[in-house]
Amino acid sequence: MRFRLYSLLLAVTLAFPAQAVESVAGELEKILSADNPGQMTSLTVTGTMDARDFRFISEKMPKLVTLDLSGATVTELSEKKPLTGNISYFPSDELPAYALLNCNITNVKLPASARTVGEGALAGCSKLTSIELPNALAEIKEHAFFGCTALKEIKGGSNVTVIHPYAFADCTALSTVAQFPKLIRISDYAFYRCPALTAFPFPSSLTAIGEGAFMGSVLQAADLRNCTSLTVVGAWAFADNTSLATASLPDTVESVGEGAFFYNTKMKRVELPQGLTRINDFTFMGNRLVEDAQLPEGLKEIGDYALSDWAAMTTFVIPSSVNHIGTRAMRQWTALAILEARPEVPPTLGDDVWEGVDKRNVTLKVSENADAAYHNAEQWQEFFNAADVEEIEDRTLVVTSDNGIVTIRSSVLIAEAAIFDLSGIMLSLKTPEASIVSFDLTHAAGTVYIVRCRLADNSVKLVKIGLK
Repeated sequence: MRFRLYSLLLAVTLAFPAQAVESVAGELEKILSADNPGQMTSLTVTGTMDARDFRFISEKMPKLVTLDLSGATVTELSEKKPLTGNISYFPSDELPAYALLNCNITNVKLPASARTVGEGALAGCSKLTSIELPNALAEIKEHAFFGCTALKEIKGGSNVTVIHPYAFADCTALSTVAQFPKLIRISDYAFYRCPALTAFPFPSSLTAIGEGAFMGSVLQAADLRNCTSLTVVGAWAFADNTSLATASLPDTVESVGEGAFFYNTKMKRVELPQGLTRINDFTFMGNRLVEDAQLPEGLKEIGDYALSDWAAMTTFVIPSSVNHIGTRAMRQWTALAILEARPEVPPTLGDDVWEGVDKRNVTLKVSENADAAYHNAEQWQEFFNAADVEEIEDRTLVVTSDNGIVTIRSSVLIAEAAIFDLSGIMLSLKTPEASIVSFDLTHAAGTVYIVRCRLADNSVKLVKIGLK
């Protein structure tokens, strides 16, 4: 009977072993050697620890589920030979690099005095569900929580200033992130491929968002207007986001990287900062639902494919400061009805800027002084040449032709009249200040022409004519 009772007690002890110890740096293995550490599921450590103790926990305690280090202090360690990978130096107050790599722990409390979570410290801990960052923590280094696929919530971290590259990448269950009121930089791919992350509390202290920082997330909004120190949004920072509906950037932003909002398929509204001088290549490509976008005065260049595939945009204004629009920058704007170009000199264009746009259904508005220049500029002229205008139907203008002489009569005085061939070349310009004007086309080679009349009431009429 006593043997059976002893066996039962031993089984319970082995099934639910737990230990609380006070450690001396580098001595944890010796302290626990008599307690069958390989079977422990719970451990609380106080005192001091260094990288050797973390390696012991990682390698010799495979069944550990709960680890409380809140009362422990991490001390400096410098070894002659690398201890982990090629790393031989481990600073104090830092959870050592790769300390608990690929562990089975579900609940861990970090040292309260820790200022840094080291590179890859908890990477691959696929059963970790929540983490509370200590108040002393300032930095989360590269890959610190990379691939923690069960991690749902980040708490604490009120003094974190930098989140390094890939720190929380591939945390596929992450949905709740703490306030980081002192955060300065979110580095490259910090929250890459976090498909459950719907919101992020961008603090006013933020100065930079790195390349691909939130690529593949499902943020519903990127309202950064409160981030009055933000100067850089990196390339592909919010790319491939299927939920992002709005993007609002503060005027302090000087650079928005290539593809930063690439294929945000639910985005409807874009607000760009006043100081922005270039929209980089692919920046807003694929955002088919965008219907409201305000480009700032001072913008000089729109890059290749920068705004392509905006299938919902109906009315668009190009600021007067723009001097170049890149290749296919406004490709497949299939709903476009009014395009207002404010530059006095037509911006130079890349290849096929409006590929897939039916220019017969688009009204191009330009200033009176710039009208002739747009008529003669490559690609711009196609908006005029393709116009099927119906003014003849309301009898404002009556156009007749007789043996190559085209005569235009108007119920309003004609201040200026010009005739163009289909290549956009102006053949003749007249200022009759009369209700009738004629053009002699007997020696012209074509059969189809565009007549543009500016009337005394400042209205502009376009007529497409064909000669038999």
